[in-house]
Formats: sequence, structure tokens, C-alpha cells
Amino acid sequence: MEILGLSFEYTGDAKRDLEQVRIFAKKHGISYVVLLAGTTENDEVKQKLPPLVNLRAFPTTIFIGRDGVVKKIHAGFEGPATGDRFSRLSGELEKTVKSLLKGE
Repeated sequence: MEILGLSFEYTGDAKRDLEQVRIFAKKHGISYVVLLAGTTENDEVKQKLPPLVNLRAFPTTIFIGRDGVVKKIHAGFEGPATGDRFSRLSGELEKTVKSLLKGE
């Protein structure tokens, strides 16, 4: 399994945005590669990820199977403070990852 983060930041100042990505990754203990993919301005996300229609929620997670086909897209996040919604989402995402690891 490979994980790659794409970050779309607000300022457009590459140096500042890269620092924000670094701070976020450190704060959340992210050990996988996170790339600065661009900004949220002028439909840049849509230009860089055209198959994702109406992408307006961050984070958005795209699950891609071994065959290179998108299997699931999940937008947004339910944090621990949401109680049952967090537990349900965690279970659903875990189920998706296990299924993909099996090659399903």
C-alpha cells in the first residue's frame, strides 16, 4: 500500500505554503510523503484533478485499487468529538483499506 498526500494551500506563496505543510505533517505525525500540489484559488484543484467533480471538502481521500481504478472517494472528516460518526467512519475506512489490500 502506498499513501501520498496532496496539499492545496491558500496563500500561493510557495515558501510559506511548504512551511504550513511541514508544520501540519509534524503536528499530526504524518510519515508519508505530502506534496504541495498548488493553491485553492482559481479552480486549480479542478485543473490538477479533473476527474474529481465538485471537490469542495478538505480533506478528500481517494482510494485507488491495484488496477489503477478509483474505488472510493471520501470527502471531509468526522473527528473524535463527533462520537458515533467518528467510530462509524473509522470502521468504514478501515474496511475499505483492508478490501483494497486484498486486491478487491
